[in-house]
Amino acid sequence: MRFIFFFQALSLVLSCAQVTPLTGGYKDTIPPGLLSSYPENKSIQQNNKDFNFIFTEPIDASKLNESLIISPFYEGQKEIKYKKNTLNLSFDTAFNRNTTYILNFADGVVDVTEGNPAIDLKYIFSTGNVIDSSHISGFVFDPLKNSIPERSLVCLFPKDDSLGLFTKKPLYFSFTNENGFFKIENIKPGYYKVYAYVDENKNFTAEYKAEKFGVIHQSIKIDTSETKLIIPIYAEDVSEISILRSRVKGDVFDINYSKKVDSINFIGKNSFYYSLNDNNILSLYKKNHSSDSILTIIQAYDIFGYSTIDSLYVKFDEKETKKQKISAKVNTYEKMELDDTLKMMISYSKPLKSKNIDFWFGFDTLRIPNNYFYLKIDTSYTNKIDLLIKLKKDSATSYLDKLIADIEKDSLKWGGDSTIIERINYLKNIKRDQINFKLKKGSLISIEKDTVNTINKTLLIKGEDFYGGVQGEIKSIKNNNYFTELISTDFRRTYKNSSENLSFNFKKVYPGKYFLRVVEDINKNNKWDYKSVKSKENIE
Repeated sequence: MRFIFFFQALSLVLSCAQVTPLTGGYKDTIPPGLLSSYPENKSIQQNNKDFNFIFTEPIDASKLNESLIISPFYEGQKEIKYKKNTLNLSFDTAFNRNTTYILNFADGVVDVTEGNPAIDLKYIFSTGNVIDSSHISGFVFDPLKNSIPERSLVCLFPKDDSLGLFTKKPLYFSFTNENGFFKIENIKPGYYKVYAYVDENKNFTAEYKAEKFGVIHQSIKIDTSETKLIIPIYAEDVSEISILRSRVKGDVFDINYSKKVDSINFIGKNSFYYSLNDNNILSLYKKNHSSDSILTIIQAYDIFGYSTIDSLYVKFDEKETKKQKISAKVNTYEKMELDDTLKMMISYSKPLKSKNIDFWFGFDTLRIPNNYFYLKIDTSYTNKIDLLIKLKKDSATSYLDKLIADIEKDSLKWGGDSTIIERINYLKNIKRDQINFKLKKGSLISIEKDTVNTINKTLLIKGEDFYGGVQGEIKSIKNNNYFTELISTDFRRTYKNSSENLSFNFKKVYPGKYFLRVVEDINKNNKWDYKSVKSKENIE
């Protein structure tokens, strides 16, 4: 493509004190081209360790050491020399026999004038009798964030590989482009295991804790036919769960794990009241135990079901009498509206002795009777209570209207009583778009007999006209095991369609921009099941 620029002549001022260089003309946008190479490109039966290249113009290869991609992976060292329009690559170790290699220069060779990179430049040779021509292509993306990770590394390993991405260099590999697409060419025909991950430290091996992973567990046959893959990747900490340290704080014994603990079991006769928090800490409470060291066996699980079993002596310090007060947090999952079912979670910092749940709903200070709302409570968890709340605005406001009407009727008997008039005016001026939720102090009492303070939360009623909706149908040729979710673009709001057929209808959706997520629910449990990269199962 040719670009033609038009310049308007301007007056040029020259002086003896300052010389200004002339500008204008065509800008060089053409990258350096390869004139010749030795050995020639696509040569076979090559045992050389030195390669020479001649380009169409003077080059700068100062970044080639970091940019040069050799596939399959080469374990040896290389030396790079360049001068004017020539480049020499020398390798200290022989290449594998009967293998086709690709030298991808990426952006490592540029012209010296404008820095235009020879990004499409590849050099291919074979140490055997043929140039392998099999290839694989596809797309890598993060379905949870609906994003494309920058420069994901797609790797091929032997078909019987077991998580070699953490310990070995890949046989073949390529990076995705800015749109998430990749292509690996000149592959020896056969069966391979395919991985993808974001290689943040650029060492061609995945990190257990810091990177996103994707895997296709079944071996993929790669031959001369077209093979296209879609590889989803997810952030996952696949490191083993272990105890880092422990400490005594009076009547509490804290155990700090290397990652978040999902659940625990006590093995043997000794067990404790306990709590888990988001800081990877398991807290054991003395209660009726003695102050002597108690041999305890604990099995702790991470969110993927992998576990560690540890034996340790638990001891409490009677000298330290200061106790940490119980605290609680309320999570409404970024939703505050009661027009539709509201999910709420109340988590607390200590195990509870009793749960005498005493909730209060009302307009301002006016309590609404329990029969005007629906409330489902799940208290089966160790450190939290789950609630589902549904309050119909019409029924709540009708209660308020009825109360006003009854008081006005009574006021006829008492004439213009100022107290009644004041009461009526108060009720008429109450904000009807806000419902106050209250969990009274004394509802949650810990095993150390302290209680959670009163929890207050203001919930909203917006009305039918405020919301939007989405409906549609999934076209599938496989099965009917799907469910859909609406996810706000800031990932703060989620709406789930639980219909068992292929149609969906989201009602009362908060205004905004959303992604539509479709999940193939293979095991029909109506939730998305993530499978660790360490497992043998593919993710839904």
